[in-house]
Formats: sequence, structure tokens, C-alpha cells
Amino acid sequence: MGHPQDLVTLFHCCRAGELQVLKQLIAKGVSVNVRDRWDSTPLYYACLCGHKAVVQLLLESGASCNADTYDGERCLHGALTIEIRNLLKKFQICAKNVRSRTTYHQFMSKLRKDRMYADCCVVTNDGEKVAYHGCIAEKVIPISPAYESWNLNSEHLNAILDFLYTAVVDTQPFDELSALKGTAERYGVQELQHLLHVEDRKREELNIKKLYYPYHKTLFAATLEGDFEECKKRMEELFEVVCREPRFCDIVLTVNEEQTFYCHKCVVCLRSPYIQSFVEFADNTEETNVQQLHLNSINIDVFREALRYIYTDNIQLVRVILLLQSSPSCIGRLTPLTHMTCLK
Repeated sequence: MGHPQDLVTLFHCCRAGELQVLKQLIAKGVSVNVRDRWDSTPLYYACLCGHKAVVQLLLESGASCNADTYDGERCLHGALTIEIRNLLKKFQICAKNVRSRTTYHQFMSKLRKDRMYADCCVVTNDGEKVAYHGCIAEKVIPISPAYESWNLNSEHLNAILDFLYTAVVDTQPFDELSALKGTAERYGVQELQHLLHVEDRKREELNIKKLYYPYHKTLFAATLEGDFEECKKRMEELFEVVCREPRFCDIVLTVNEEQTFYCHKCVVCLRSPYIQSFVEFADNTEETNVQQLHLNSINIDVFREALRYIYTDNIQLVRVILLLQSSPSCIGRLTPLTHMTCLK
């Protein structure tokens, strides 16, 4: 925490902009997330008094600036200059990246961005063709044959799809959110609907104050971020389908000529270069465009757990260890299977 006199000096430095003294305090180990008797943080005072260099040092030293918290919003509202607000927003986005942009999140983002192996495509009312994966969006977006026309704005559809894949939606293209909120309600995306409702209320409050605060739009959230665990839950449900029925299946993996897994190239190929190499060089596609791959000399139960990891990024470790102990010869076979793609 630091000596009481150090804390007094810390708050003084942030109000007065004394950068060098602040650096010395931080080097001594004084916390930058302490509060004074008015429940204010050093970062708040630095923002309020317009000391950009002090703000940057505090942020780089771990000062909390989460936009979803009271402290984060207070710093944004109290910032004296646009430059400080932009700096806060930049660090808020980076903080979210550190918290939630795992390799699996990168995979889902890449899948959404590149749309590889997309099997559904619609034409929106503004003429844009929007491709997506039926296996991921089926519970929310109606599955349509290729190039069916929809009476839906492309920005709204893309925002809904972005949220389904990554739990993140960019709100900057939207001057007002009520229409997008209505689309989220129409398709039953309740979490996004709630996030939009909260952000819409914030915007309404800021718009009321715009006569007194000409830069009110700089306080609007650049992105809204939901719970990525909900995306992973949908992928877990998809994995359970893989073991039972060929829903949206475009690649069938048969293990030891005994067990069939009805898989999806958009998942298994992007997550496993081993399987992708088979898909790229094999010529064994049926008339239905469903590819057949046969894998031999692999323990079926272990393969199922490897496939679970590919789909969900989760694994029942104790079960796998027991299975591998009972069949150690399959370790070498599974290593390339579960080797994840290095995302750039």
C-alpha cells in the first residue's frame, strides 16, 4: 500500500502533474489503485487536472480503468481533454484484450472474419451478401439457402453475428442503438439486448447534456463486450451434436471403422492442421459435399476427448490421463491431431 506520507505525496503529484516524483513513488512500490477519503483514485485526479503524461504513467503502472466500472466511467467523464479520453479508451480496449482474447477467442474471431467453410449466405436489404456458419448461428439466425434475400440491414446482421461468434460488437457505426436493440430482441439475443439497453440509456443521458458538453460523443463506448463463456457453451452443445447426428456436417471422421463423428470443417480444419492437411489433399468428397476421412489405430475414447478440446477448448484431463495410461501407444497419433493452428 505504502507509507501514509507517500500516499499523500502520490495524490499531490497526480493533481499537480509532478511526473518525476510520481515515478519515484511507483518505483518504491506505492500502489496506484489506492483511494482517498472521497473515494477517488490517483488516476481520477490526473484525468480531472489534465496531466496526460501522468495519466499514461499510471495506466502503464496498472491503474484500473475498466469502462464497465464506476471508476472507469468517472475518469472518462472527468477527463479534462479529448487526448486523455482517447488514451483512456485505448487502455480500456487493451485491458479487455488481455482479459478475454485467448487463443480460442482468436480462433472464433478469425472464423467470423475470414468466413472459411461458411455454408450459409443471405442478401440483406442493402444488397450485401453476408456469409456465416449454420452450425454456430443456427439457434439465433434462421438457416437460409444460399443467397436468400432478407429484409434486414447488413450492419444489424453483422453486429448480431459478431456477438454470436465473439461476444463483442462494435457500436461505432451506429449513431443510435434502438433499431439494433430491436433486432437483438427479434432474434432473441438477450445478453446483447441488455448491453444495448444500458449503453442506449447512457447515450440518452449524455445527449441531454450535450449543450453543456460539446464532446459528449467521445464518451460513447467503442465496443460492447458480453460473456464469451456463452459462446463457448454453444460450442459445447455443438460438440454433443457431433457425436450423435449429422447436423450441418461437412466432414465425417470415422475412427477404426467403428465410431463416426459428424464434424464441421470450420472447426476441425482451423483448429487442427493435421485434419486440414487431409482435407486439402484428399479426394473423397461425396455428392453431398460431405468429406469422408478414416483414422485408424487410435483409441476411440481418447479421440473423442481430443475432439472435445478442438471444439470447446476444454478437456476432461483426469479421464484423458487414465485413457492414455491404458493405451500409451496412441499418444504419438494424437499429438498432431490436437496441435492448434498458430493464429496471426
